[in-house]
Amino acid sequence: MSPRRGSRPTLLPAVLPIAILLLALGLRLHRIDAQSLWNDEGTSVAVAGRDLPTITRDAAGDIHPPLYYWLLAGW
Repeated sequence: MSPRRGSRPTLLPAVLPIAILLLALGLRLHRIDAQSLWNDEGTSVAVAGRDLPTITRDAAGDIHPPLYYWLLAGW
């Protein structure tokens, strides 16, 4: 179908999806480097920050074996 005489083609159908994608990309990249730890991750980081004998003693009552925290501390 050819455009009618005297009418101009509109750029809206081409520009709108690109604008939406750029907005989505900007929202995704905003503060992407910010560290976000959930409750279980924060607990693991806190336990792994202790010394090895303390990790061993505290892991006695935990469901994770001490090796998990030792490896996490080394990482």
